[in-house]
Amino acid sequence: MTTQEQLTSKFQDFIEKDDSPYYFYIHDVEGVFTYISPHMTELLGFSIEEFKSFYLSHATGNPINKEMIRYTQQCLKGNIQEPYKVEVYDKDYKTHTLCVSERPVYEGEKVVGIEGVAKVLN
Repeated sequence: MTTQEQLTSKFQDFIEKDDSPYYFYIHDVEGVFTYISPHMTELLGFSIEEFKSFYLSHATGNPINKEMIRYTQQCLKGNIQEPYKVEVYDKDYKTHTLCVSERPVYEGEKVVGIEGVAKVLN
C-alpha cells in the first residue's frame, strides 16, 4: 500500500464525515488528483471523477494562481511552503477563493505527491 493509500485509509472516515469548512486532497507529481474529500465536490459541483484531473484545470485566470505553480513546484522538491490563495471555478463558473496549505508526500526519500488542505474564503 502506498503512502497516499495509507493516509487516505487512515483518515478517510474522519475527513468524509467532518463538517468543517476545510477540504482535503492529494495529487500526484503530475498534478492529477488521487483523492478529493467529498465536501470539495459539494462546494464546486463536480463529481469526484470529474474533479480528478490536473489541478490547474479548475483554476481561474486570476494572477494569484501563478503563485500556485511556484508553490507546487517547491513542494514537489520537498520544501514546505507558506499557505497561499488560489481562485477556482465551480461547475457553474462561479469563482471561489481558497487558502491552501500543502506538504509533500514521500515514499522513502522520494516525493510522490502533495497532500493539501483548503479553506474557502468566499
